[in-house]
Amino acid sequence: MKEIFGLVGAGGYGRETINYISSHKNKLDIYFIDNDLSGTIVNEIEVINEENFNSIKSEVRYFNISIASPQKRKEIANRFISKGCVPLSLRSPTFTNHGFNKIGNGSIFSDFTIISPNAIIGDFFHANRYSQIAHDVIIGDYVTFAPLVQCNGNVIIEDNVYVGTGALIKNGSTKDPLIIGKNSVIGMGSVVLKDVSSNSTVVGNPARVIK
Repeated sequence: MKEIFGLVGAGGYGRETINYISSHKNKLDIYFIDNDLSGTIVNEIEVINEENFNSIKSEVRYFNISIASPQKRKEIANRFISKGCVPLSLRSPTFTNHGFNKIGNGSIFSDFTIISPNAIIGDFFHANRYSQIAHDVIIGDYVTFAPLVQCNGNVIIEDNVYVGTGALIKNGSTKDPLIIGKNSVIGMGSVVLKDVSSNSTVVGNPARVIK
């Protein structure tokens, strides 16, 4: 019985990242999972809904999620895992991992993303194009880096944080890491120079709280 893989979301990011599964094409039947586009073909890949995916008889049903919202990604992941599906991480061929890093399940590393040594990254992390993570960074679960995010060393990013395109996060130190609290949003192009409280939205250079 052939194993299957489903990528939730047939939008722009999904159409980019589905290509990272190419090395598994001989082993897996591959689908997009998108309730709004179910029954169509997108870039030569069949689109089915969540119910149909979970009804396919397969030795293993692998999945990942190409949706930027941390909260939505968490809800979807919990549903699929409760049905016995298994997260499968996706890596661009141009992703660079400098080693000695711990990376959780279900992550996606897009084109030209880089991780320096000794980072710890949680489950279902998204690193969009050209994002970089420096040494000794700790990232929680369901965190999203939009394209071109630069995260310097000795930073702690808690769960469910969204970091917008082109944001820069200043380095902390071993004794005093810079901390971005859970459920926060870092606006596009923001320059984060100090800690961000949980459930906050910050924008600007330097980043300031607007919510």
